[in-house]
Amino acid sequence: MLDLLESFANHNRFTYVRLDGTVKVDRRQALVDSFNSDPRGTMADFCLFHPRALAVWA
Repeated sequence: MLDLLESFANHNRFTYVRLDGTVKVDRRQALVDSFNSDPRGTMADFCLFHPRALAVWA
């Protein structure tokens, strides 16, 4: 499902952050913090989260 959303984002030239099993655990918090601390939304238009990545991260 994330691959489909990623294809849509690329096709429409949206910027995004993908957080799934391919992202190392120690990098996940930095991605979330960067996305959340960007009030103008210049880092990304949206985040793609996989539920299992969040379960390990939480």
